[in-house]
Amino acid sequence: MKQLGSHPEGDALFHSLQVFDLAHRSTDDRVLWAAALFHDVGKAVDGPLHDEVGADLLEELLPARAVWLVRHHLDLLKVRRLTRRRYHGTPALADLELLRRWDLGGRSPSARVMSIDDALGLLYYDRAWSERASPSCFAPRPPAPGSCNVPAPSKGLLFLSCLVPCGAAHVLDGEAARSGTFTR
Repeated sequence: MKQLGSHPEGDALFHSLQVFDLAHRSTDDRVLWAAALFHDVGKAVDGPLHDEVGADLLEELLPARAVWLVRHHLDLLKVRRLTRRRYHGTPALADLELLRRWDLGGRSPSARVMSIDDALGLLYYDRAWSERASPSCFAPRPPAPGSCNVPAPSKGLLFLSCLVPCGAAHVLDGEAARSGTFTR
């Protein structure tokens, strides 16, 4: 999907993979990784409102914290002072600042990025994390498209249900709940 003018690298997926790589290198917080990877998914439907549209699409697919970050990832650009006052001293502001830094950093036209399959593999299936995930919600590999009951995204973005494997949001929710970093 081309987004000329909004991404100097010319491609929103290429940009999102750069943002994901920066997040992956900076933190072990998978909810931040998810927000980094999916922060611009709404651009497939509506560029100017992509933050709101993207969050709506992800509502049932990712943890609420990741959805909130997608919804607010432009706040430090659009209403910087108000955002800083509103969330001063909170983990939410720290998360927004990280996502904003990675979003700005993921704009190289010549960057080398991993494939979307590799990014999803790191997000949901890496060995170190799978040892901590409960066996009831861990799948050894993504299911075939259409083989699980992932809610179909609204507004015709059917590809999103293929990008987010069945049960992946549950795995993220479970890990976050165990660590105390996320509540739905």
